[in-house]
Amino acid sequence: MNIIHNPALSRFEMTTDGETAQIDYMLLDDAIAITHTRVPAKIEGKGIGTALVKHVFAYAKEKGLAVKPYCSFVVDFLNKNEGYRGQLKLHE
Repeated sequence: MNIIHNPALSRFEMTTDGETAQIDYMLLDDAIAITHTRVPAKIEGKGIGTALVKHVFAYAKEKGLAVKPYCSFVVDFLNKNEGYRGQLKLHE
């Protein structure tokens, strides 16, 4: 899966079958806040949303940023993948 960082739009994107999935974020001083994940219905169920979330966590780790999950998809991901919780920064 080829995920592209689009900092001009503050998101990571992946296009497949002519449809673009995205995960939106806001950069904070010491964290990245994930605000929205969107996977078009045509490409749902292929693991694209999960791949985007994992990519953002890898990006955050590389940059030394904590992750603030404001997106319900990311919260659901974290409930199923506890190993990522060490990178979290709770809402203030």
